[in-house]
Amino acid sequence: KKIILLGAINLEVKYKGLGRFIKAINFLNPEDIEIVCFGNINQKSLSKLNRFSIRNIGYISSNAELSKVYSSSYLFAATSIVEAFGKTILESMLCGTPCVVFDNSGPGELVIHKVTGYKAKSLSSRSFSEGIKWFIDLDNNEYKKISKNCLKHANDNYRPSLAAEKYAMIYKKLLN
Repeated sequence: KKIILLGAINLEVKYKGLGRFIKAINFLNPEDIEIVCFGNINQKSLSKLNRFSIRNIGYISSNAELSKVYSSSYLFAATSIVEAFGKTILESMLCGTPCVVFDNSGPGELVIHKVTGYKAKSLSSRSFSEGIKWFIDLDNNEYKKISKNCLKHANDNYRPSLAAEKYAMIYKKLLN
């Protein structure tokens, strides 16, 4: 089974899109998938996923543990309806784990479609499930290529030193 990771500090917040994930995942074959959740999610929500093998690991306080969770997952499902950036997406990519995201707001800017992840049509649970299925059907070599692309893209574009360089350039420009 492929491990689909779902997580946020609080998955129950409406804009995190848990309801859309539940709809999306129910289009898929339970024999192909194991769902792992981290963060706050209640039993009522988990019961809506009872066709699937599901593991809730709760809140993760250690960066090292979080890295292991991302790295051991096949893909990260980021179902946010509105997200300014998408830190969890970047964390996942830095661990070489591709993401399925909605092509709206911040997450749509972080992922390159079918290169570092899959951009589902904005707020379409069906399209999101097609993204997960696309990953499930990938051959191992293609998956490894996308995993490497994630790591390279995240490091090339979002490393802290690059952000510092950009801020320095802005300050210099403003001072002139």
